[in-house]
Amino acid sequence: MLSITAAATAARICSSRNSAAITAAAKTLTRHLATSHNFTDQDESKRFHPVYVHHLSKVVLEHLQNNRNDWVVGQGLESGLRLNPDGTFVLHFPTGSSGVDGGRIWTSYDGGTKQHWLSVYRGKVVGRFMIKDSSLLNNNDAEVNDRVRECVDQMIVKLTDIESSMSTP
Repeated sequence: MLSITAAATAARICSSRNSAAITAAAKTLTRHLATSHNFTDQDESKRFHPVYVHHLSKVVLEHLQNNRNDWVVGQGLESGLRLNPDGTFVLHFPTGSSGVDGGRIWTSYDGGTKQHWLSVYRGKVVGRFMIKDSSLLNNNDAEVNDRVRECVDQMIVKLTDIESSMSTP
């Protein structure tokens, strides 16, 4: 349990807006939390570490989180995220009751064609949406981000349409 003194000190230092003091307080607080929960130095190195997420993967994930959260939760995707070292991600659908792979959504980069892709596999459905073609010279960031969000929306519409057609007798 965090001591009241440590919390009060952290709050006082953070209110000072001194970034060096805030950083030092955060390190002290982290050490205090780690020792108060019986974490060893080895455990601390395994718990949290910085992770690289490519800009386009980040746009996909933010759009899913901020604008399509109901769909994500409805599909059971809220706990299936894996971030890859190259900045891409894989978002796993839950495994079926018979242990069958539920599918996945992922981003990838094709170095040969310089294209970024959003892909989906769900049951017998496989889809691929190009979210950026880096070989094109006029790739404006705002336009690319809009294109990424459009691809996410298209993917959701396709999956929803297929699921509803499969459930209709």
